[in-house]
Amino acid sequence: TEVRAPIYILSKNRAETISTHKLLDQDNLPYRIVVEPQDLKAYADRFTPDQLLPLDKNDQGVVYVRNYIKDNAYSMGDLYCWMLDDDMLGYEYRVNGKRHTTTPRPLMSIVEQSCFQFGNIGGANLSSAAYLFGHDGGPPVVYNSQIYGVQLLRTDTRARFRPYVAEDTDYSLQLLHDNWVTLVFKRF
Repeated sequence: TEVRAPIYILSKNRAETISTHKLLDQDNLPYRIVVEPQDLKAYADRFTPDQLLPLDKNDQGVVYVRNYIKDNAYSMGDLYCWMLDDDMLGYEYRVNGKRHTTTPRPLMSIVEQSCFQFGNIGGANLSSAAYLFGHDGGPPVVYNSQIYGVQLLRTDTRARFRPYVAEDTDYSLQLLHDNWVTLVFKRF
């Protein structure tokens, strides 16, 4: 269960409360925490330099950060990249009505394997753990729907995160308009 795309964690002013890295550390998955210059020292006290990716400007907003990540991954030659929020606590699933927890590696690996075998997947996401129990019925994967949250994004698309709109919805619509497919993984 390999995870090949680089993992970026968006974080602002949460050096002491960030939690997503703990999940990734459990699986020995490398990641970069994307932080503003004004927050760098606070994060540098807890993380190594190779775990941090400082932005070039302060207070530009989430749209700027998401585009910066996508551009950074593209410039590094990565066709896909993961974008994760900094407050993830875990993933739960149900088998025969009983709750179980898992770490991100197996889930992220399945999403990547599904996306990498086709040339037309513009983005995918894992449904939030908060929503997994609501997905007992219906298809395990929904095609051409809004992607959000834990996102695997293709870096060479024309889609850009834009301000003053619901950025995840807008981004998904841009992908669909340009004939890319989106995948929402709801159950495994």
